[in-house]
Amino acid sequence: MANRQLLMSFARCIPELSSARYKGQAGKVAVIGGSKEYTGAPYFAGIAALKAGADIVHVFSPEAAAMVIKTYSPELIVHPTLTTSTEHKDLDAAVSAVGSWLERLHVVVVGPGLGRDAANWRQTEALIERARKLDLPLIVDADALRLVAEKPDLVKGYRKATLTPNRNELDALFKAVLTDYKPLPDDAPETSHVELLRKLCKALGHVTVVRKGVTDVISDGDTTLSVSDEGNKRRCGGQGDVLTGILATFTYWAHQHASNSQGDKSSSSEGGDLEPNLLAANFACRYARACGKLAFEKAGRSTTAVDVIAEMNPAFEELFGQALSQLVDKAQA
Repeated sequence: MANRQLLMSFARCIPELSSARYKGQAGKVAVIGGSKEYTGAPYFAGIAALKAGADIVHVFSPEAAAMVIKTYSPELIVHPTLTTSTEHKDLDAAVSAVGSWLERLHVVVVGPGLGRDAANWRQTEALIERARKLDLPLIVDADALRLVAEKPDLVKGYRKATLTPNRNELDALFKAVLTDYKPLPDDAPETSHVELLRKLCKALGHVTVVRKGVTDVISDGDTTLSVSDEGNKRRCGGQGDVLTGILATFTYWAHQHASNSQGDKSSSSEGGDLEPNLLAANFACRYARACGKLAFEKAGRSTTAVDVIAEMNPAFEELFGQALSQLVDKAQA
């Protein structure tokens, strides 16, 4: 499918900016993560989801993390809901409290800053299952990927799930899911690495996997896309969390548009037949790279995730502005 056709297809998913719309229509995101040691990751994921265009973001963390995250931004709704092994609180009550919120939200992110506390993992496991029962799009990132590596059935067969592993996390998934897995040498051809990724996606029941790297490769086992746009040359921490937040917002938009367009032949003929997870992941990767590129042009070696977030609006206009204008002109013609 031509890049231009894909761009127009995703542009149709982007909610219009209008005073006639009400708060929440552009997406209500849940971010489940954070720990005493890691408070930045859920913040970056949450604020990136907002800056990408979601209306509301709820962050669910243990109290030690939530109190810190609240100081970072008044724009995130932060719940000190989760518990840790040292607190000896009722895990079922914590899961129930978060679960009651999920019923009102649109997309769930699990993993940023989660850490490896046993209680955090048990709650995350239960909340992944709750998200599946609610049929919510699910983004699995960071330490939640380690949980999935231990228990692949948590996401197996759930086609609204997207996993976002880095190299080490992907290797853990290969080892856990593929019984005949043998690591490829670093100089193996890219086609071999891509085929291994496709094999993983199929074994997981065609969930979508975003392999982050020099080239981002996105696959559900049937269709594979790659993104090699120029990005940030400074590999600072937090950029993966920014991508995760963007992906959450875009995934909701793509699923919402697909649901609204069922039976619309014109949408399918213009590129709407690409699975929503794939469409969202393709443009989340492109958008995150565009943000990073603009940030690096300004800050160079000093670039941090905060600089990347600061470029989200200029990058959005650069990547999607012309396509959105064309859709408006077409609608008015």
